[in-house]
Amino acid sequence: MHKPPHQMLVIFGASGDLTRRKLIPAPFDLHRQNLLPGNFVILGPGRTEHTDESFRNLFRESLEEKHPETATSFLQRLFYHPAGSVYTHCMPADRAGTEPGKRTGRLHTDDH
Repeated sequence: MHKPPHQMLVIFGASGDLTRRKLIPAPFDLHRQNLLPGNFVILGPGRTEHTDESFRNLFRESLEEKHPETATSFLQRLFYHPAGSVYTHCMPADRAGTEPGKRTGRLHTDDH
């Protein structure tokens, strides 16, 4: 199976219940089966104040219960961006594991 070199999944409202129950476990299962691209990342913008690490901790316990051997490596693929009323964000390449000097995307949203 051909895996594209770089992919980013953006989950808006990523600190919510649906993300915990469904949207994180699905790519985690693909990760466990080695079916994700090497540079696959998940970016979770949301209104809750989190750091990357506190965002990862939302999912840590359930993923470690499911498969402790691969939970830590999968959690390193998760990044969080707190959303203001309007924002533009380009994730630096070094955070997304892409080529230096490249940007991975631009997000725009309005919380009103």
